[in-house]
Amino acid sequence: MLNLNYAAVSRAYRRFAALTDTDLFEALGWAACIGAPGYRRTDALHLSLALLSCKAPLTGPLSVLAGPLAGGRADGASNRLAEWLLQRHGAPERLPAVIESAAEALFGRRGIVAFMQHAGPDGGRIALFDGRDPFAMCRRATTCHPYEIRFWPLA
Repeated sequence: MLNLNYAAVSRAYRRFAALTDTDLFEALGWAACIGAPGYRRTDALHLSLALLSCKAPLTGPLSVLAGPLAGGRADGASNRLAEWLLQRHGAPERLPAVIESAAEALFGRRGIVAFMQHAGPDGGRIALFDGRDPFAMCRRATTCHPYEIRFWPLA
């Protein structure tokens, strides 16, 4: 089981999220891949890069070719990353798939939240959550029509 620390994951997540598309892809050695299938900027990609920064042994399909994460395997697919977390970090807390109830359960808590969708590995949405404004995040996630909401609290 992984020992993930919210502060470390959050620092790395924000660092990658703050980069422009061009800067992010250049930093990863993917400059030639901008716009290529499978190479798109997602919350799952930011989270997987943050996990790699924390030495998590990700096995995603995207090889990082440059920078300090070179050799790492990032993943931009939400459902697949959530399944990897289930296997490596342990069973999540399952929240009600009713958005209002899930938002109430998330208020004031920090961790990784996954909104699972029946659309294959790329479906759904996954993000690092800081405990503030869970209703806004849950409203954005309704676009993926989640059948299940998973939450991994991070200390």
